[in-house]
Amino acid sequence: MAKKVDNRKSGKLQARRNQKQTEAIQRQTEYNALTTSEKLSLLDKRLGEGVGAKKEREKLAKLV
Repeated sequence: MAKKVDNRKSGKLQARRNQKQTEAIQRQTEYNALTTSEKLSLLDKRLGEGVGAKKEREKLAKLV
């Protein structure tokens, strides 16, 4: 027996999912607009200088 879905709730969930996807695309676009040195500075600001994101730091260091 299939569950009955409350369309009001699923509509809200779909709207929220779409909103989150739009926000993620916007964040990615803003991040892509940064220069390589700005991306490294952002990592240092968020995580601490030289801490974490080892692979991302290596990738960015090659591009500098």
